[in-house]
Amino acid sequence: MSEFNETEKTKFWWETSRTIVLGVAAFAVTWLMVKPSERHTEYSAFLEKTRVEMRRSVVDDFCKTSYAYTDITYKALRAKNEATGADIKTNSNVIAWMGIMTEAYDSDRNRLLVYFGDDLEPQIKEAKDQWDKLKVDFDKNVPKERWEVDRQRLKDINNNLARLALKKLDLY
Repeated sequence: MSEFNETEKTKFWWETSRTIVLGVAAFAVTWLMVKPSERHTEYSAFLEKTRVEMRRSVVDDFCKTSYAYTDITYKALRAKNEATGADIKTNSNVIAWMGIMTEAYDSDRNRLLVYFGDDLEPQIKEAKDQWDKLKVDFDKNVPKERWEVDRQRLKDINNNLARLALKKLDLY
């Protein structure tokens, strides 16, 4: 065995130190590149979950409001058919239908458009057209048989609209 001279020993330690420093640096760079990517992935998953929850909430609110709206529509139209001119203006169902329930329904229907965009626009337009038709039924005092059909049609359109929105979220 030959012994290392002083130059070879120094060279050996420098090479060893350089290898260790480069290994630690490579580990640090790899860690710094991977760690933000993990955080970004977690953040993206959190944002997607929040987005789905918000959209689900909009659909849920629409279901509740549209059910209440079609219910009060039935009561208002029935009251209109059964009441005299003066009585109809003070009927609480008619007042609710013409006021706050219409505003709530219109608002929730518009929120669907905002949260789901153009994907649901044709169905939302169909719901609005049917809603307008019920208002005409009320104003023209149409027979009960006709407005019951129109009201049921609105109810069906609303349910289909909610189902379609849930399908877009992969929740139906």
